[in-house]
Amino acid sequence: MGEGRASLGNALHSLGQRIIEEGKQMNAPLSTAVATHNALREKLKAEFGLEDDDEALIDTLDGISDLKELIAVAARQARYEAAQAEACKAIIAAVQARMARRAEKAERLRDAIAHAMEDAGERKIDAPDCTISVRAGKPKLVIERPCGGASPGRFVNVKRVYSWNVTAISEAIALFDQEAMDLAHWSNPEPILTLRSR
Repeated sequence: MGEGRASLGNALHSLGQRIIEEGKQMNAPLSTAVATHNALREKLKAEFGLEDDDEALIDTLDGISDLKELIAVAARQARYEAAQAEACKAIIAAVQARMARRAEKAERLRDAIAHAMEDAGERKIDAPDCTISVRAGKPKLVIERPCGGASPGRFVNVKRVYSWNVTAISEAIALFDQEAMDLAHWSNPEPILTLRSR
């Protein structure tokens, strides 16, 4: 019995190696690897009359198919890319903060220059690398209180924002409401992947 099982295992392994070598490409997309894995499983099942949960089939696939290895490689790459994205986000945030500080400093300097020239009665200064001039600006309207809570009227603009009532649409579709079903539909559920470091 043990010899027969070993012989079956060797035959499975031999066939599997032959099949996998025909289409194996380590750098192929996962979809290609999945197709190769599934084709390998079906050929093994057909040739040896095995079921999906047969231990010999599972062990043989684990030994000759590199799908799990490719998925693990892709998972490590996904974690690396996510870490790189977080690092980029931190760098961008730091650069944006530095940019905001420099823009604010430039605005303070411009304001100080304008007031200094105005106080000194200087309207124009010719420097070797630039010309600096100042003129009276227009007054800005300063509203004394916020608009929140104000009633619509002569001084208040009314803005309307339309959006779909997702809850109402979902409930209507659950009741097979034709109008809602013509408007929207449920998509196919997407798989949720979890990666945990060891």
